[in-house]
Amino acid sequence: MADEIKGLDYHPEVETLKSYTDEPPEGLWEGRLDDRAWGRSTNLFCYFTNLETGQKHRLSVFHRNGYKPYKDGPSFRAAGVGEVYRIKTALSKNGLPKFMSAAKREDS
Repeated sequence: MADEIKGLDYHPEVETLKSYTDEPPEGLWEGRLDDRAWGRSTNLFCYFTNLETGQKHRLSVFHRNGYKPYKDGPSFRAAGVGEVYRIKTALSKNGLPKFMSAAKREDS
């Protein structure tokens, strides 16, 4: 069962979440879901640690996509903290990160 999601403005770990960047690597990588927080634009922020580099990244999923990545993957509204995903990210036309797909790693 997924953990309760807090709004970013009222999240108890808001200071920690500020350390996550909006600059994930392009392409495929594995990330552990550390936390989630509701944004202000019908979006859900997903906070991942890259398992290879240890870097921390923030990605968004949106209501219009059922809180799923753009192309393929589960709804992160129901995801559990600590789960590990094979993630694909790309840059959008305006240079922002785009959460393309995610697949839960079987052993997480």
